[in-house]
Amino acid sequence: MPPETIAAPNFDLLAAIGFTKREIEAANVHICGAMTVEGAPHLKAEHYSVFDCANPCGKIGKRYLSVESHIRMMAASQPFISGAISKTINMPNDATARASDATEGAVALKQEAQHDLSPTEKLEALQWSKAGAAAAVAPSKAERRAEAKAKGYEGEMCSECGNFTLVRNGTCMKCDTCGSTTGCS
Repeated sequence: MPPETIAAPNFDLLAAIGFTKREIEAANVHICGAMTVEGAPHLKAEHYSVFDCANPCGKIGKRYLSVESHIRMMAASQPFISGAISKTINMPNDATARASDATEGAVALKQEAQHDLSPTEKLEALQWSKAGAAAAVAPSKAERRAEAKAKGYEGEMCSECGNFTLVRNGTCMKCDTCGSTTGCS
């Protein structure tokens, strides 16, 4: 199709590729009303991925790009960019991501509020370093607690430093990281 045809003000792509007026109307009603292509008439499900977004679209949309896909897209394009990539990755509250050596640079994570985390933990969960520790969401509070218990710690968080490195010291709990004590009478 010549560029001047496509650039014409009255050009109709759907008609040009063979949609009937009725099919065009049904597609417009569906997409404009539902705000998603999912379930659109005359669109094959195997083509949905081309239209995937950061979040599910509209009231009925279920599909969205994974956190990992955002990171992989950034990693793939980074070698061709002279500066940094500025990208916010939208994450559902239950999302987790692990370290990936493929990503260079920093990203900001947007995640639903986690009211059970301290400000320090929230900051740790949102910080990404440009060096080797890059590209990983900090483990969740529950994951950090389970890891601490597996290492022999009590699994409770130190109120001073926020680490899960408390050990029993008589009737007290002592933090192996900062040395603070709690629960002493």
